[in-house]
Amino acid sequence: MRARQTKPLPDQWEYVAGTEHHGPYVIDHAGRTICDCYVMSPDPVTNTPRPYWFNEDEAVPNARLIAAAPELLEALRDMLSMLRAAHYKLGVQADSSKRVLKAVAAIKKAEGPSE
Repeated sequence: MRARQTKPLPDQWEYVAGTEHHGPYVIDHAGRTICDCYVMSPDPVTNTPRPYWFNEDEAVPNARLIAAAPELLEALRDMLSMLRAAHYKLGVQADSSKRVLKAVAAIKKAEGPSE
């Protein structure tokens, strides 16, 4: 029996909730910061550094989405593969499907330009 995994895998990211001392952020499997959804700035009254969330209504959902990005990309690739296989069995041109084209475009956007 395998031991229960307690750390994120190398391609997984973890959401870290904000507090009064810092805003929400995302870390990788080694605890390195992937993304901060806040900036530290002096409080205008006390001049003490405090977190200012870029947009409080969006900071938490954005950090959660960023944390899920590697898994979402993997799931999209898997679903695209399944959809293409289903189209092939039906004798349908898979790459002409609007859904397939949207998935391919999203994957390309996530991967960036090929070098």
